Amino acid sequence: MLFDKLLKAVDNERIADIAENEALLKSLTLKQLAANGLAVLNLSINNIRSVLGGKLELQLSCFPGTFKNLDSSYISVGDIVKIQNSNTDPDSMPITAVVSKVSSSSVSLILDRADDPAALTAVDNGAPLSIVKLANSTTYKRMEQTLTTLSKLPSQSHLQQVVLGTAPPIQLLDLKQVTPFNITINNSQLDAVKHSIQSELSVIHGPPGTGKTNTVVEVIRQLVLNHNESVLVCAPSNVAADTLLERINPHLPVSSIVRIGHPARVLDSVLCHSLDIATQSSDGGMLVKDIRNEIQQQLAKLKKARYSRERKSIYSELSILRKELRQREATVVQSVLKSAKVIVSTLHTSGSRALVNCKEIKIDTIIIDEVSQSLEPQCWIPLLNFPTAKRLVLAGDNKQLPPTLHIKEKSILAQTLFDRLAKLHKSILRMLLIQYRMNRTIMEFPSNEFYGGNLQADKSVALHLLRDLPGVQDDISTATPVRLIDTQGGYYNECEGLAWDTGLTNESKWNYGEAQLALEEVIKLVHLGVSPSDIGIIAPYSAQVQLLKKLFDEDERIDISGLEISTVDGFQGREKEVIVISMTRSNKESEVGFLSDSRRLNVSITRARRLLLVIGDHETLANGDKVFKNWTEWAANSDSSVVELEYPV
Repeated sequence: MLFDKLLKAVDNERIADIAENEALLKSLTLKQLAANGLAVLNLSINNIRSVLGGKLELQLSCFPGTFKNLDSSYISVGDIVKIQNSNTDPDSMPITAVVSKVSSSSVSLILDRADDPAALTAVDNGAPLSIVKLANSTTYKRMEQTLTTLSKLPSQSHLQQVVLGTAPPIQLLDLKQVTPFNITINNSQLDAVKHSIQSELSVIHGPPGTGKTNTVVEVIRQLVLNHNESVLVCAPSNVAADTLLERINPHLPVSSIVRIGHPARVLDSVLCHSLDIATQSSDGGMLVKDIRNEIQQQLAKLKKARYSRERKSIYSELSILRKELRQREATVVQSVLKSAKVIVSTLHTSGSRALVNCKEIKIDTIIIDEVSQSLEPQCWIPLLNFPTAKRLVLAGDNKQLPPTLHIKEKSILAQTLFDRLAKLHKSILRMLLIQYRMNRTIMEFPSNEFYGGNLQADKSVALHLLRDLPGVQDDISTATPVRLIDTQGGYYNECEGLAWDTGLTNESKWNYGEAQLALEEVIKLVHLGVSPSDIGIIAPYSAQVQLLKKLFDEDERIDISGLEISTVDGFQGREKEVIVISMTRSNKESEVGFLSDSRRLNVSITRARRLLLVIGDHETLANGDKVFKNWTEWAANSDSSVVELEYPV
């Protein structure tokens, strides 16, 4: 059965993830862990506050006398970390926390063991602190619990049967037409909206720049305002959930939208919707205000406490107060959730206690955005917890990058829910056809190669060029939408590992010649008036990304403030006026590694709006993969006025 296969695959993935993490933690020093993006060193606690659920949030910044900025680029919101100092016993139970906010100057953590008075006392002794990234077993546990429960259900709802594949989807409504709230919506978007409202199961296929989010927002407005439905909106990450919430925000009353998840993980622009803020501002908010004040008074005492015994006593009092706070909060939370028309959460937090324990919540429709970046077991979490839902709307693009897996062998988890349902029920799919991002030449190859030649460039972007931006000079570099620099190997051969002392241990690839070429091309563009904030540089390998950052940081010819350099994965869902891609691979064997995943190329070349500049060895790429061969042939056969094929001087 599907659930049993998924359960086994999740268990194997969890074991592989944890084993990989533990192997690194055991074999590397703290300095090496930091170099590999698994630790942040030399921190101190500069603030402690009480947050929803009576937990404690610690704000850590650089230890006095060390660097001003943190090297926290590999630490993300939601990561599980352990806190330690130079005196921490390596055999003691780790003090674990969840990363709630990251900036260049601080990292905020939600403490897991806030009820243990010894937890903070053990690390808060004046010595520099470190945080070390751990494998997140919590996500795996929730998926495993969900799949186990599903496999034991005596019966399934009709929607669950449809998603499982044991029943065909039905039509819920017969709408003659739909009048959109957003008058700028195009015909393919309106068709997707109508289909989503009418159908028990639908998939909105949104290629790059086609306005998928606008379409999902229109579906939500129609269901809530015209059909009086309650909607649960889920996404695989906090960023994806908040991006959608930002777009919903202007169109519905504030009190009708609730965001599940700690407010420290929610974007400031939509913080008013977080459950924590909503409970404080609700009629029942005064129930918890007094107890929160008492907790803050104890925390103020904690800051002044000089001795370990005194701190321990305060932590004990905080434990009692937090227990009372949780009881009072539960009542208020139930009231807020019951009155909400739109609930937004990650897939993981759709199984949170706050939601699951609120028996009075009635969800009519479940919407899962960015479904192609989600593991199928994650998608079953809301489907299990809200069995009375009558409609499921999925939105995503299966031609872009899937979720990352740690198991190297082929796994059932490599197939997303989008893929499985699209094969199972072909009639559920609606593709959005007009894109509002790319110059039509940038769009041409991905449209033909990945989307059946169906994409059309809206007239507002079809011919736009870099030289059309204010202050940008007219030059061949700014008047051509696609430029390809064929390095032809030689000086531009790839290397493995790193030639400078970073402590990196992986076998990531790098290419100094390509990195230097990218630097010179960006400098040229900036001198032509292009703002660094309009430029993004993409490389498929982390070693190449680090090399690029090093070269740009050390070069003093231009101010690179706002310039972004990241992996392909880091740019998914993003766009820039200019995208420079360093393909990195160049070898006699024509080995391209994971570049052979065509979805990686698709994401890379569809981030640019006005200029796509690709640097790479065409011989290696074309001989190593069929899609790359098609790409280089397309470039060679294109009109040179719009696709410029160049060679290094």
